[in-house]
Amino acid sequence: MTTDNPHIPELVRTWASRTPDAVALESSAGALTYRQLHDAAAAAAARISRWSVPGDVVAVEAAHTAETVVAILAALQAGCTYLPLDFDAPATCAEILERVTPTLLISAGPAPECAQTIHRTTIDTQDTAPHAGRAFLPGSVDVPAYLMPTSGSTGTTKIVEVGHRNVCYNVRALNETIGGITSNDAYLHFASFAFSSSVRQLFLPLSRGARVVLAASAERRDPAELLRRVRASKVTVVDVIPSLLAVLLDAAEATDGGFGTDLRLLLTASERLPGELVRRWHPLAPAGCRFFNMYGQTETTGIVSVHPVTAADAQRAVVPIGQPIPETSLTLVGSAGAPVPPGGIAEIVVTGPGLARGYAGDPGRTAAAFPVSAASARTYRTGDLGRYDGQTLRFAGRRDAQVKVRGHRVDLTEVELMLSQHPAVAEAVVVDIGNTEVRVAAAVQLRPGHLDAAVLQRLRELPDGPRVLDLNPPETDFMFDEIFTREVYLQHGIVLPRDACVIDAGANIGLFTLFAARRAPHGRIIAVEPAGPAAETLRINLAANGCTNAVVREVALGDHRGTATLTFYPHSVGMSSIHADPAREARTISSIIGNQVAAGDVPGELREVTGELADAKLVPQKFPCTLTRLSDMLTAEAVEHVDLLKIDVQDSELDLLAGIDDADWLRIAQVVAEAHDVDGRLARTVALLRQRGFHVATAQDAMFAGTDMYYVYARRPGYEQQPAQRVRTTASTPALPRPVTTGQLLEHLRDRLPDHHVPVLLLILTQIPHTSSGKADRPRIADALRAHLRRLPQQVGTNDDPVVTVVAEVWREVLGRPVSAGDDFFEIGGNSLTAARVITRLRDRLGREIPLRLIFATPELVAFASELRPETTPPAVSPASGTAGAPAPDTETVR
Repeated sequence: MTTDNPHIPELVRTWASRTPDAVALESSAGALTYRQLHDAAAAAAARISRWSVPGDVVAVEAAHTAETVVAILAALQAGCTYLPLDFDAPATCAEILERVTPTLLISAGPAPECAQTIHRTTIDTQDTAPHAGRAFLPGSVDVPAYLMPTSGSTGTTKIVEVGHRNVCYNVRALNETIGGITSNDAYLHFASFAFSSSVRQLFLPLSRGARVVLAASAERRDPAELLRRVRASKVTVVDVIPSLLAVLLDAAEATDGGFGTDLRLLLTASERLPGELVRRWHPLAPAGCRFFNMYGQTETTGIVSVHPVTAADAQRAVVPIGQPIPETSLTLVGSAGAPVPPGGIAEIVVTGPGLARGYAGDPGRTAAAFPVSAASARTYRTGDLGRYDGQTLRFAGRRDAQVKVRGHRVDLTEVELMLSQHPAVAEAVVVDIGNTEVRVAAAVQLRPGHLDAAVLQRLRELPDGPRVLDLNPPETDFMFDEIFTREVYLQHGIVLPRDACVIDAGANIGLFTLFAARRAPHGRIIAVEPAGPAAETLRINLAANGCTNAVVREVALGDHRGTATLTFYPHSVGMSSIHADPAREARTISSIIGNQVAAGDVPGELREVTGELADAKLVPQKFPCTLTRLSDMLTAEAVEHVDLLKIDVQDSELDLLAGIDDADWLRIAQVVAEAHDVDGRLARTVALLRQRGFHVATAQDAMFAGTDMYYVYARRPGYEQQPAQRVRTTASTPALPRPVTTGQLLEHLRDRLPDHHVPVLLLILTQIPHTSSGKADRPRIADALRAHLRRLPQQVGTNDDPVVTVVAEVWREVLGRPVSAGDDFFEIGGNSLTAARVITRLRDRLGREIPLRLIFATPELVAFASELRPETTPPAVSPASGTAGAPAPDTETVR
């Protein structure tokens, strides 16, 4: 294996000379030929050289754009080391930048907060001034090519340092192994540039004169759109992780066209490949298409072994990872270097030219992971377990995925694979949560058309069809009346075409998203909600209503990218804000409650406690959230036109509008915003929209009388709709998703695995969280499982503390259902006014004053009861009267 040009930019320069007019890069912005790509990179390298010298680190925003490709090549041409940064993961960015100090940041838009001190520049892909003759510095090949952050299976971020020689060797060896990429190929680039697979997906095709097809951000999120790109761009090589292949197969099975007819190579890597996916692939495979399963690590510069997939692999639980690429060896090493018998399982250790230099700034970890063998060869300990079957290597799990349960060894990857084979499961993750009673725990995401049976039981059907899961039923009722009954967002000439594109900023639990999806059945809705509990409920409500034309983005929209702290009010979700002002928010809620009392919407028995409700409903929780700008979102989602931008972002409306670039204002046809008339904010919002060319009107809802809350309606002149399209539509209620219980999933495992392999805890999630690389975020999932375990209820028995018994009795009376010690009052059907009923009755039973706020602040039964002991609550001054018995009718409408 020769490496005549062990310098990455030379790979592109060669083809810029040989086939200058051939397309090198195809993206949503257009195409760049090899000459244009090389010259644009050379021009940008000259700019980089103003701020950086060879050997410096240049940070590059890991956006999936042509500018990122040019920036990477430019940094390498300038003799620098590139460091990709995923701005959608600001906490990880901050951690990386605490350990690495770039001299320059290349990004299309403003930098996140953690990178504000780094000098920033942009890239112009059209700047192709003749810099092709620029000489490379002789020593630049010895400078690291890139620093690639990786967290592996531990969740701890490591920064891997990789050289030019490593990359050039790896792409040549891999190309030889899979039979050769040629200049006639079109290679799909899907991986995030902050993930090591992006290196292979970029430089393997560029080193062979092929065309790189860069998937747009919106295509990377939508498998059906990605398949359309594969077909439209005549892609011949698809290189994806198995979990993405699974959803592509779902999309291909549901639509015509599948993968098209041009595909000749399917490559998978980075995860176990279940044989079930091979079985599903074969009926869809284009004629003559070959399939290779690959194995490698960031620390080995990518792929180290390859297995040609055949029909026989469909019968296997897991497809082998094959044989090593040329000049690389994979050895199984037992504990303390002990020999491994034939067929034995041991750790996979890699030797070869692809080994990375180590971990930047961490010599201790480098020495441990890259030991020198007895034969004086440098090696890499993968932490993966393998078993040789003849000359073929089989993956046998992670060393850190082997746990002991009641004296038995359990392989978490085996449990995960078996759980994934249930027909209702889209993805499964099994982890060790380190609890002495519960070691093995699992989380699953269900396939479309399925929903957690426990969630289905909690749905309630609203008038005219929609069924929803509530966070706060009175607030839901208020919003339903506002959105569906009175149609406040379709006043003052605002309309929704049937094919409208809608941005729902501040989507809450999704009522307006459902309304827009019904009014625009052929449209597209992007629901933006930064609060985790609300976003989770929003996803459930979309699934429960069969809403397929809406997506959820769990971010906040503002005037910059970065992070912020969200003050979340679980009992008044609409008041949640990045700019919390509890005193003003309390006044607002008090005014709304007063208006509802005047309208007769509050039951008589509770009018004495309405004064406490505003304070009680504003018990806060604090959540970190990711900030992005609307312009950045429009680019990422490939949105060309917005029919309606709906804004309900509690005190952040001007921040959101400031995050719209001048050119993007022209894409927006209508705006409806909830604005607060504080410090002239309403007037500034109106003035800004008029300045941008909108006709603007304002109005205040009757329920907001006495508050600073107004609606702002803005419409571009000439934006109209045919009268027939404006007629109110009524949609039939879609069929309920098929219910799935955790018991069914566990029974599926019990039928196939020994008892000690079956997880003690299994949680159905609406969405498995993923890292930017597309892999399941195991540390985050483990945290969610631990948190759920802490909340698991214990039944209230007859020997409980007497205060607990009294509280349980009152909860049962008011809610009309059994209760458990670990129950959260609001999760089992409680709301603001039933909470008030509980407090009035407990004041009577216990003979002491109890603040209404207490049940909002401490809603778990036992924890709440512990706050009611005489030493923790003041004596009653004038206990409110209460009447035990059947629960009163719940007619609450307090927002």
